Amino acid sequence: MYFAIQPLLDFKPKQLASSLAFKEVTILWDASRSRAEFHQFDYIVLQELWGRFQKDKTSVIKIIPFRNSLSLSEAKTFHYQNSVTQAEVFLRGLAYEGATDFMELANFKSDSAYLVLFSDCVQTFGVTPFFSITIPLYVFTQARPNLVCDGDFAKSLGSRSSGAHFSISSETNRSQITSFVSSIGSPQRRFISAQFKVTIEGLPVPSSYGTMSPEDGECAPSEPTTLQDFVFMGKFTKNVKAFDVILNFGTGGQPAESLAYSCNVQNLAKNNSTDFRILQQNFGLKKIAQLALVPGKKGLEKIKKIGIALQIVTSQTSFLVLETLDQFLKYKIRPPAVLWEIQRQYDIIAAQRGHTKLEKKEKKIFLAVDIWRRRVSWLCSDATNPENSSHNSCTLLALSFRL
Repeated sequence: MYFAIQPLLDFKPKQLASSLAFKEVTILWDASRSRAEFHQFDYIVLQELWGRFQKDKTSVIKIIPFRNSLSLSEAKTFHYQNSVTQAEVFLRGLAYEGATDFMELANFKSDSAYLVLFSDCVQTFGVTPFFSITIPLYVFTQARPNLVCDGDFAKSLGSRSSGAHFSISSETNRSQITSFVSSIGSPQRRFISAQFKVTIEGLPVPSSYGTMSPEDGECAPSEPTTLQDFVFMGKFTKNVKAFDVILNFGTGGQPAESLAYSCNVQNLAKNNSTDFRILQQNFGLKKIAQLALVPGKKGLEKIKKIGIALQIVTSQTSFLVLETLDQFLKYKIRPPAVLWEIQRQYDIIAAQRGHTKLEKKEKKIFLAVDIWRRRVSWLCSDATNPENSSHNSCTLLALSFRL
């Protein structure tokens, strides 16, 4: 039993009170030597950022090198009246060899209005972590040939912190970068969480709201996410009579607005309906998008399971599109019942080929037996007097190979 809710959202961007709110900003700079050749593109973004700092009169601009840990001892503080060239000179002197551990961000404390991260977001120190940041984080990554970038993780970092992820490619022009930088500091509303009150057949109506129990079903998204094309979906595994749900929206992980919905089970898509199949597939796609951010093999195994169950292409599954009889015969895949005529022809040809294959196999077996008998006969013969050769000693050996 599936459901989908597409709320009418009219949340206006919540700009911080004044430029005074931007008096301190922190830049986290991934100084990995592996991405040193791509820093030239980061400097273009930095120049636009510096113009924003001058506009906001940001008095404290901290630049912290990001290595296998945050190198606070190597951090340097600038003022908006300093030139961006001074910052570039400092950054050009930073480069290191080693792993990158993003778990350092999980415990990072700062009084900054927001954080800006320049990185490829590839976790090279263990598995990719899964955490949220309370300070808005704006992540700039480079989408360049020969540069590995974990865009899903970068997007997750931005979304979970009420910040954003910006991917800079060769097609990104200066005006687009200016637009990216201009959006910084305007925390956008995010979906935060959902609370349910589910009425099960034969059980009393719950008195309070709570999270959906795994025994009752599951929903997606189940974590903070952007509101672009937002649709809240879920499925119930029990005989649900009705349910109420409250969707919470806010910034920085804190709910600010809520929308409440009530639904009767008779309004939900039935298992044999077209709507049901559409909801089932779309819910699977939402789950896959969410699981793509889960570190390790656990998320990949679940993606594979959903892909096979719904017969959709994922990062872990692929499918053949077969249309003709020759194609089905080539890959030895029996056509579905909906292609009944092709299926009938396939079964006839497959039976003929199977019979022919069996005959060939039997001929090979009989040939092998004949060769073996000849060899046994030769081994047991008396070379000096063939007529007096005794086969008694070889009878058991020959019989052991009979079919």
